[in-house]
Amino acid sequence: SGGLMFALFIWAYRSVKRFFIASLPLASAILAALVLTNIIFGQVHGIVIAFGITLLGVCLDLPLHLFSHLNKQETPEQTLRSIWPTLRLSVITTAFSYVALLGTGFLGLSQLAVFAITGLTTALWVTRWIVPLWLEKTDNNVSPPVIRVISMRVSARVKHSIIAVGIVLPIVVLLLDSGHLWS
Repeated sequence: SGGLMFALFIWAYRSVKRFFIASLPLASAILAALVLTNIIFGQVHGIVIAFGITLLGVCLDLPLHLFSHLNKQETPEQTLRSIWPTLRLSVITTAFSYVALLGTGFLGLSQLAVFAITGLTTALWVTRWIVPLWLEKTDNNVSPPVIRVISMRVSARVKHSIIAVGIVLPIVVLLLDSGHLWS
């Protein structure tokens, strides 16, 4: 999935730098969630780590919203301030949905709630205070020459074909091997 995300970033944003900048909130979220969950519970169940990291995949959306709203008339900080209320609200409402898991009495679900809430909050703050510092105003549409050349040489038809294969191939694999895949 990391390779697919990298390819998507190159295609959509034409920037290797933005791929790594967008990874900061997610990596910070995972690390903070692991540490705080371990501090509170003394251990972190493996399923909480696996499922929690999957849940925190939504943290990648926060810098993507910023990237998608950037323009040449504003600094990244100004752009972020304009979308901040929406980002903040989305994280708060998502975090509140996990509060219900805290009172279940099941240790794994309580750990998952702490993991998710901590990760979401961390990603929000990293996106707010660190990501804009790493973006430069001049970075809006700058891409390495190799990426520009590849992008110009690859037709829209080829790009759409690659996307179609990426969607159809997993479905075909699931249909052909459904009996053994899930065992």
